[in-house]
Amino acid sequence: MTELAQVLDGAEVCGQRDSAQEGKGVAADTLPLSVRLTPYTALPRRLPWFNGARWRERLANMLIFAALPTTLFWIWYLDDGNESIPPQYDLLYVAVPLSALFTLVGPLAFQHGEFSYERLLRTISQEGTDGGWNLAEIQQRVDQLDRLYYRITIPLSGAATVATGYVFYEIRDIAPVNGSAATVGALVVLAFTGLTTGTGIWGAAKVALIVETITRTADPKWSPFRESPGIHALFRFAWSTGVLFSLSNITVPALLVVMPRLPQAAKAISISFIALTFVGGILLFSLTSRWLFALTSREHDQELDRLAPVLERFADQIHEARDMSTSETVRLRNGFEAALLLRQQIEQATPAPISHRTVLAATTTLVIPVLLALFQAVASKL
Repeated sequence: MTELAQVLDGAEVCGQRDSAQEGKGVAADTLPLSVRLTPYTALPRRLPWFNGARWRERLANMLIFAALPTTLFWIWYLDDGNESIPPQYDLLYVAVPLSALFTLVGPLAFQHGEFSYERLLRTISQEGTDGGWNLAEIQQRVDQLDRLYYRITIPLSGAATVATGYVFYEIRDIAPVNGSAATVGALVVLAFTGLTTGTGIWGAAKVALIVETITRTADPKWSPFRESPGIHALFRFAWSTGVLFSLSNITVPALLVVMPRLPQAAKAISISFIALTFVGGILLFSLTSRWLFALTSREHDQELDRLAPVLERFADQIHEARDMSTSETVRLRNGFEAALLLRQQIEQATPAPISHRTVLAATTTLVIPVLLALFQAVASKL
């Protein structure tokens, strides 16, 4: 075997999984991963006209889960709410209406997260086991979590509803609810808010467990000469869910204004909610990113290890260079340089997204709540 052949062998070692994949074609066990979606996405798809287009599904989501509580809130706020705010709580004139966006944006944000979730699983399904993804393990974890949705979400939603109602009861002199109709409307708003909150917490836990299962069981087919769609889909999914979770911070400024006058129990509830919404997004993204970087680092090191035997063979032949002919020496030098260039290409490439992009993506999950708080503070002074 010539030195050039050895270099080609080294390149084949680095890319043998890709060629094997091309030879095999589509495996029989690369069927799409199936999921059972939450009502935020499943209900709109059961309606004939709304199903089939993203914007129509979003419209149906808004009509089913957001329109009623949002309308009831604004009826209350324009009738009684804004007239009852004392002058010393003038920030609430901006903070309270913006907090009401949670009832409108929350269901849409969760639905968008499920769209991203479907896109991620579809990408992994397309690459399949030939792409290094353990579809059986992933499907098993997905099924386990789907079966737990109502068991976990209903208690969480009930707890969130009661906790939010208790906090509002303690500030009833600032935000009074007068009359039976207003009371019923307030209960409806609290129920929808609690459902969105409980589903959001469950969704964050589901994201973490799904990403952990995918990264723990995966052996992606990464090449230093092209990107891995599955790996990049994982990073996009982790970032987008972190950002969506951070959007719940629109309620934080209103809680900060009224917190000093709350009793200890209500204050503890408010502090816990603020802490969860303020750091939840970046913690979710940081945790999933840690698993993703561990996966990509493992893939990167494996590619370098596959090239090591080629470099070692060339290094062993250097000692015999003085006994080689000129043409053999040239081939040895060219082969060694080609192998070193290939190693350099592998070292410079990475399966993970560029580091500064990842840092920027992570900071957005922390910057969003800060910007929302600053915006509301500035708006209240105008």
